Amino acid sequence: MGIGPVAFEYLAEMSTRFRPAGPSVMLGRQKIRLKKTRGKTFNRFAKALKRSGAQVDLAGVLQPDGYAEAMFRTLGFGDVDALDMADHEGAQVIWDLNKPVPEDWHGRFSFIFDGGTLEHVFDVAQSFANIHALLAPGGRFAAMTPLNGFAGHGFYQFSPELIWTYWKEMAGCDVHACRAVHLDGTYDEEMPDPRLVGRRVQPKSGPAWLGGMPNGRIALWYEVEKTGKGGIVGDVQQSDYQTRWAAEQTETRAMEMTT
Repeated sequence: MGIGPVAFEYLAEMSTRFRPAGPSVMLGRQKIRLKKTRGKTFNRFAKALKRSGAQVDLAGVLQPDGYAEAMFRTLGFGDVDALDMADHEGAQVIWDLNKPVPEDWHGRFSFIFDGGTLEHVFDVAQSFANIHALLAPGGRFAAMTPLNGFAGHGFYQFSPELIWTYWKEMAGCDVHACRAVHLDGTYDEEMPDPRLVGRRVQPKSGPAWLGGMPNGRIALWYEVEKTGKGGIVGDVQQSDYQTRWAAEQTETRAMEMTT
């Protein structure tokens, strides 16, 4: 998907409270969709930067070839390499995320960004495990990935349930953000932990005829921190099913005690 004004705003805001202690990497060599002229696109980025609270010069994020290294460096994320399965776009770290990363790469990066790559990796579980392995304790992973309206774009569209269940429950990470957003910036809704709210978490600000889903291309922005609480443990199930099963078991035990 690349880095549009919405992802740029979230990254700029993130830069005001997090700076990586070690190397950084982006999944796929991402482009920033910012035109050099002071037209409509430039103004959208300028407004996004102002809302973020980051104190940087927007001109510093411009790069002649359109890629995002200058943007990351200007925001304070350091010199960011690109990880890809081939070097056709100039990636420095070559690996197929369908396969486990080498053990000597574990803990290699303090910041990892996905601007629309993991939905193109068939083995989602392995790709997530790779990200967890590549992150150093205290490191952060941020992503903007398809939620709805991207049929045919990649293999998958992700959901809030996947983010909370995998990164918090399985991987023991802190989830600092999980938001459903329209790529044009007209919609932004927090997607809370479904285990805490006790129900499925779905966008609800859109029209009723769409089931509450806003029209158009909706993405999921999330930011997680590797806490060092341990590695990925066991398997987990979808939260609302676990809640239902637990309630049924409690009811069954209560009935057994009264008979």
